[in-house]
Amino acid sequence: MVSADDSASDTASDTARASSDANPAGEALGAAAAADPTTPANERQPEVVRFILSKLRLEELNATAPVDPAVLRVEQTGIDSLELTELIMELEDRYRVTIDDALLSDSTTVVELAEHIAARMP
Repeated sequence: MVSADDSASDTASDTARASSDANPAGEALGAAAAADPTTPANERQPEVVRFILSKLRLEELNATAPVDPAVLRVEQTGIDSLELTELIMELEDRYRVTIDDALLSDSTTVVELAEHIAARMP
């Protein structure tokens, strides 16, 4: 026989499991936390960098050392124009910002893109 306490415990476990399954990348901050208007842009920027890096094809770089997002240009990752458009749309939706097309030049680094986004987050 299952008691009400057991049922409540099972429901709490299922909820916790669903929450962890919904965030497989293990991001330290979700979009809602990153978009907190009381958080300064310089504190939001690392989460934006992590999100951008999670969306890029870094395995194609064949890097022997850790990738430095401050010098990694978005175009170096092998992302094509359609993937870039999809990434920009996802970033705009996730962080509720508009990304300036002029920023997306061949020399834009991941950190520069993240700084642009973090500075404009509501």
